Parts: sequence; structure tokens; C-alpha cells
Amino acid sequence: MSKILPYPRKKINRQKKPRKENMPNMCEDIKILKLELEKIQTQIQEKIGQEYKKILIKHPEILAFGWDQYTDYFNDGEQCNFSVQSLNVKFNPELIENKDEAGWFEEDFYFIEDGFPEFRDVVKNVNITIIQKDLNQLNKIHSSKQFSTFFLGAFGDHVRIVIDKDSISITERTDHD
Repeated sequence: MSKILPYPRKKINRQKKPRKENMPNMCEDIKILKLELEKIQTQIQEKIGQEYKKILIKHPEILAFGWDQYTDYFNDGEQCNFSVQSLNVKFNPELIENKDEAGWFEEDFYFIEDGFPEFRDVVKNVNITIIQKDLNQLNKIHSSKQFSTFFLGAFGDHVRIVIDKDSISITERTDHD
């Protein structure tokens, strides 16, 4: 017959449960952190906006930039990933030659994809070649996978962003794929 040997009992160091009086302090700390996070988020939005606004100032025929960013709702059984959609450009409406060719993003917006703008045949009296270099540079940063999480943190998910010379507009958008 086997004998059960007593084992030395170790004192278990248990953490004390937070007291109810500590809860208000923790809630207050979380509120402060949330405010700090929102402040940083606003600073990031402003920094991104400044880069887009540099091009708006350099090329006054461009009135605004816009894009959608979201996580797909369905991906045929695969993981749904966040993505920043195509960069869109809004030209001064007086420069639009064919109003029937309005972009899908919003009226008078045209997208840039793979360095070739769909607006090449739509905009009149503008030297697209001069603008193209700046737009390609901006689009390279905009469409970079490494910056997508940066854009997610700055603007959020399921949103439409429009940047003009005076403001940054962020609108909830849930009617995507």
C-alpha cells in the first residue's frame, strides 16, 4: 500500500481585489487616457491633412481629396481585412468638360488608381502631366499597405474622408461591400 506523503504548503500570494473606493480613480484614469488618445488622433489627422493640403495649395485646380476606408463585411469565408480605398480628386467644376463622367465617389470626384487618373479625358485646360507627378507621389503613400493601420488609427473604420483646403471631414459609411 502506498503512502501519501504530506507536501509542504506554499503560501499563495493572492492579489487583493480592487476596493470599490479605487474604482472611481480607475474610471477617472481611463477618461483621462481616452482624452489624450483623442488629442493624439486629432494631431495625426491634422498632420495627414497638411500633406494633402500642400498639393491643394500647389495645384489650385484641385479642390479636395477623398477616400473611403473600411473592413469588408464579407470575404467568401476568408478573413476580412481593413483597407484604404482609392484616392479621389475633386477638380474645380468649371474645369470638368463632360459632366456625365462624374466619379462614383461623389459628384466631380475622380479616382486615381495605379498611377493613371480616370479624369485625364474629363478635365479641360489643365496640364495633367504637371499634376500627375504630385498625385502619383501622394497616391503611393495613400495606397501603401504599411500605412493602412496608420489611417485606421487616425480616422477609424467604415468612414469616408474628404480633405479640402479648410477642413477634414470624416463621415460614417456603412453602405459598402
